[in-house]
Amino acid sequence: MKRGKKNRKGTHVGMILSFVIFITFVVFLYMVVNPIINTGEDKKATLDYLRTKIIENVTAEFISASIQLNSSNPFSTSKNCIILEGFLASTEMYYPNIIIQDKNGYIQEAYADFANLKINRLNKDFLFFRAYYSPEFNALGDNPSLSCYTLKDYSGSVKADKYIFEKNMYEFIDLYRNNYENLKTQLKIPTENEFGFAFIQRNGTKIEVSQEITSKNVYADEIPIQYVNNNSNIVTGFMNIKIW
Repeated sequence: MKRGKKNRKGTHVGMILSFVIFITFVVFLYMVVNPIINTGEDKKATLDYLRTKIIENVTAEFISASIQLNSSNPFSTSKNCIILEGFLASTEMYYPNIIIQDKNGYIQEAYADFANLKINRLNKDFLFFRAYYSPEFNALGDNPSLSCYTLKDYSGSVKADKYIFEKNMYEFIDLYRNNYENLKTQLKIPTENEFGFAFIQRNGTKIEVSQEITSKNVYADEIPIQYVNNNSNIVTGFMNIKIW
């Protein structure tokens, strides 16, 4: 009987030691694995943050307006040059950073005349135009020597929005190439992370910038975008971002 009691006591001690070793192993494993898990989650969060910041840096205001001249007004086709009275003020295009296109998408010669818009059209029979405004466009000057007819009876619609600009994409890529560390600071990217970026245009052209990838844990995201190209047309493309 005494020998049996001694064996049972030894068995209990062994079970306790085994349990302690098991718990110690679990705690150790958690301490080793958890930073890796946290690092992964941190990188995913940084990727989402980076996507938002890049879009903010390449986006600008964009106002589009249609212009329909009154075909029954003989003065609408009397001269190539017309002045649309009050157009800039009525469309909230307060600054003359405007591009004018005809119905076929061809850019027309245009000038700012105070609150008015002056269009020296290629053909005096052109009665429909589209006006595009953005601070990213070059500002219009004026040509006082033009002989123009002022029109008040025109109609149209205005739409205001924000878009990614091709021009801004190029500038962002140049900043990455020329001063990557400063860009990281500006975007407030953690120092332990690196990132790369690619702009894929409508025609499939891909412009990519990246640092040397030194980690196996690379997180990437490719998103479809609409952007304003250098002809002021809204087209589709992709933006690819990766972080490691």
